[in-house]
Amino acid sequence: MNTLEPSDERQRLLSAASLADIVACTVGEFAPLPVAGTLTGDDGSVAVPPGWYLAAPGDNAEQPVRVAVTGHRSRGGWEGCDTLAAFSFTGIAATDVAIDHGACTLRDLGAAGVTTRILDTPVTPDACGVRSTGYFTAARLRMWGQFTTYIAGSECPGMGRLLQHNLFVVSQRRTHLRRDITYLSDTVANSFGALLDSR
Repeated sequence: MNTLEPSDERQRLLSAASLADIVACTVGEFAPLPVAGTLTGDDGSVAVPPGWYLAAPGDNAEQPVRVAVTGHRSRGGWEGCDTLAAFSFTGIAATDVAIDHGACTLRDLGAAGVTTRILDTPVTPDACGVRSTGYFTAARLRMWGQFTTYIAGSECPGMGRLLQHNLFVVSQRRTHLRRDITYLSDTVANSFGALLDSR
């Protein structure tokens, strides 16, 4: 088996397609938003479960992505990583684009066992959610990944929203972290529902 040098592996991971990038080509004025200003819980942030640490709070324009990690590994790295990004845009993103390309990142990473499903979202015109999961190898570790994208379009300038929620877990720890995965997924889904309710 060929193993990539760290710089090549980093480039492989960074060059994987993103559903957000694909949607950005179909709408106008696509721009990142600080997560903390877009989705907030009662304490002013999107909550993480006990044992997870905020590596980046996603609370300003320079660092808009929220990153949480858990399970420090003795040889470096983490057993689990959760990222959450928010974007504004103008226009209506076609639902079929989200569905057709929901697994684009996993496909680019050569993932196996890929599944994609449409999520239940509040009954709101021009809103949808799609989730893809699968197994891939990164930095010589077998990983399970979950890529969830929520989209709410709007013709009002800058009022469309796209949320990109990604979870990566070392495959051997997936069962142990199952409750945390559910908690993180449900928290973002509920926050998206609250965002729709506030429009």
